[in-house]
Amino acid sequence: AESDADDVPVEDADDAFSDVALPETGVLFLGGHPNLIKKLKQIYPDWTYLGLKDIAQMRVDRSVGLCYIWSKHLSHTAMQMVTRNVRGEYPTVYLEATNLNRLEVEMREGYAAIANNVDNVAAV
Repeated sequence: AESDADDVPVEDADDAFSDVALPETGVLFLGGHPNLIKKLKQIYPDWTYLGLKDIAQMRVDRSVGLCYIWSKHLSHTAMQMVTRNVRGEYPTVYLEATNLNRLEVEMREGYAAIANNVDNVAAV
């Protein structure tokens, strides 16, 4: 049986998360192509962006509220450095989109799912 979600046009799915505001700080964006990161830095300047060239930044302990991982352009070394140096538990959202608009939707959708899970846990 096909799900009802398959019948929803992409534009409608994009609109469903357009009201989700992403956090301005406390976000670690791990991986991603340098051109994509350059564009994201213009939109979210207070996030922390890490790839292989930024590995020295991870030598300092830090806390993170949310981690986005774009794993198609991410080294194992960078991921291991994050695992060793980021304190505490933090929600993680894996991303795949290369188109900036679609990536925004993925980020908002993942953040909304995390927020809903926190709300559901708090309501129990």
